[in-house]
This record gives sequence, C-alpha cells and structure tokens, in this order.
Amino acid sequence: MNLDLDKLNDKQRQAVVTTSSKVLVMSGAGAGKTKVLTNRIAYLISKGVPENEIIAFTFTNKAAREMRNRLYSILGRESRGFIGTFHSYCYVSLKELGNYMKVGFQYEPEIITDYDKSRIIKEILSKYNKDYSNIPFVSAISKIKNGIKIDNIQGEDRLILNAVYTEYQEVLRKSSMMDFDDLVPLFLKLCEADPDYFKFACQYQYVLVDECQDTNSIQYELIKKVSEEYENIFMVGDEDQLIYSFRSSDIAILNDFKDKCDEIIILNENYRCNKEILKLANKLISYNVDRLEKDLVSHIEPLQGVIYKDFINQTDEAIEVATRIKQMNLKGESFEDMAVLYRNNSQMYAIEKILAKEKIPYTVYGAMAFFEYADIRNIINIYRLLFNPRNEIAFSAIHNKTVHIEFYAR
Repeated sequence: MNLDLDKLNDKQRQAVVTTSSKVLVMSGAGAGKTKVLTNRIAYLISKGVPENEIIAFTFTNKAAREMRNRLYSILGRESRGFIGTFHSYCYVSLKELGNYMKVGFQYEPEIITDYDKSRIIKEILSKYNKDYSNIPFVSAISKIKNGIKIDNIQGEDRLILNAVYTEYQEVLRKSSMMDFDDLVPLFLKLCEADPDYFKFACQYQYVLVDECQDTNSIQYELIKKVSEEYENIFMVGDEDQLIYSFRSSDIAILNDFKDKCDEIIILNENYRCNKEILKLANKLISYNVDRLEKDLVSHIEPLQGVIYKDFINQTDEAIEVATRIKQMNLKGESFEDMAVLYRNNSQMYAIEKILAKEKIPYTVYGAMAFFEYADIRNIINIYRLLFNPRNEIAFSAIHNKTVHIEFYAR
C-alpha cells in the first residue's frame, strides 16, 4: 500500500486519522477534499477495517471514478468497497436478489429516460388541461419524490398534480419502469419491507459522503439509514459551494449535521489558485450568510493582477476577450497557453463568433462548437450555395436534406 500521510498538511492528516464518530470536514475549493477522502478510506483499510464495511457516496459518477482511480494508486489494486452515487447504490440494491419484487415490481425495472418521462407526463396532463405546460409538473413530481415542499402549484392545479402523479406512477409500475427520483425512496421502502436485508446487507461501519452540501432530505435519510448501527459518518463539503438548490439540495441538512457532529475540521489551504485570486474570492464569499468562517489561503505568488470589468452585453464582453488575446499574442504569448472560461454554454456563441471574426484559433472542450452543430452547418452551406452555386462541397453536404432547406428558406 502506497499510503504516505507525510504528504498531507496538518489539517488533512487530522481528518484522515480522526477517531471521532461524526466528522464534518469543511473543505474550501482546491483544498484537497478528494485527497482526504481517498486517504481516509486507505487509512481505514490499513487499520484492518474490511473494505465491504466502508461505503463512500459521491454526487456524480465522474467524482466516483476520480476517487476509485486515486484509491487504486494508493492500494495498488481496485477497491472492493462501494464508491458511487446515492442513486447507483440504490439501483444495485434494488436489483440484488430480486429485491425489486419486495417494493411492488413483477419484473426487473428499467430507468425511464428524461425524454420519455416528460412525454408521458405531458400526455397525462393533456387529459386535464391541454393548455398547461408539462414543465412545472415534471419539476413538481420530482420534488414530491425528494420530499421537497411545492409552493408554485396551488388550488385546482394541486388536484391536477395529484391526479397526474398517481397516473404517472401507475404507468411506470405497469411498464416495470422507474424514474431517477424513485431510486432512493424505493430503497428506503425496501429497508422497511425487508428488515433482515436492511440489517445484514445495508449497515456499514464507516459512511463517507462527498459534496454533502448538495444532498437533499431523502438522501440524508439514506445516509442515516445505512449508518444506523455504527453511526460513523464522515461528511466533506462546503456551504460556499452550494449550487444545486434548484435540484432540491438543502443547506439545512449540512447545518443539521454540523450541530450534531463530534468534530469539525476546516481545510483552508488552497493548492489551485494564487494569493491574489483568493483574496478577491474570500472578499466576495464573505457576503454569504450563515456560513462557517474559513478564508482560504495560498502560498502561490501571482504572476499578474486580476482585472475585473463589467459589460452591457455578451458581445462587448467577447470583443474585450478577443482584444486581450490578440494583445497577449503580439507580446509573444502562444494561443495554446490561453483559455477562456464561461459559466454556461449559452455564453459560448458570442465568444466563438468574435474569435472566428478575428481569426483567432480556438478549440472548444466539453461541448460541441456552435458552428459544428448539424443545423448550423446546413445553414452555412446553404448560404455558400447562394453565393456560389458551383460549390460542390456545400451541395454534397446538404443535397439529401431538402426538408431542412425548405424550412430554413421560410
């Protein structure tokens, strides 16, 4: 085993080797929370804890893969304990030993896609009111399953919601289907339906939770269920990084655990950003209410200052970005050493448009470039043909897309 606690700072080491039962690790961005989690698991294994007695919940599959890979580098092999999302754990448990039959399914259920879920709810809703959008009802049904209060649907609409919910669940049951939001409630139902399975297969000596600030009430109930016998809970999170309240995560859960835990450890040494960036970030975050004070610190010296500007629209912002890129390039900086970060993909088009206009080469990571979408390529090729009817490449690209051409022509 390649476990080296000397590579951890004091606070990280404290978290890894703690003997407290209920531990809350408040980890600022870039403070090494994944390192702490993986080293904590490896440390427990080194102390003789059976791997199948350790369970680690992550918020995404990507985070689970990252933890498994890091643990592999420490253990020198695959971990035999469960590391994954709440939903994947529940899905595996429901499929195991035919447990799905104990919660009302005759056949092994599949998970319905979001598209089919939306379509079915829309069809059911149309029986009651054809003018209603199904979007708020899809959201409301998800909230019902996650134990979240619904405030935006009242009166007669609430009666319609109850009817749509009941009929939707019946459609799922008859088709041996369940949606993503059913997984945790069905697992909790299984625990009640089969106490022996719950007692012998669902109790863990050590329960670890990543990104605990993003958990919702039903997931918190799951955490308490699987830790009921030993009550060893190790939760890592940061209320300053709560970003999934729109998906029913609730900061009250973190605060509840904060009040009940035996030990709070704060990781505040940032290894990702320089001092100047952290100074500004700390100032901004300080305005958050009901937070545990934990100003991040860094030992990385800045190469230059941070420039902040406000813009009226996305186009002006994109022009400023392109201008600065060109200025840095003229000073000898390579385009490959520059990056443009944006909050969401809707901002990408304005930036791409200006970069293309200024002939600045770029590559889009994590999403398809705007001008690479099939419909956009079709439109561009149509314009190419309008300006040059002999453009065989453009014609070849769209010659079998007559319907689309007629649509665009309108």
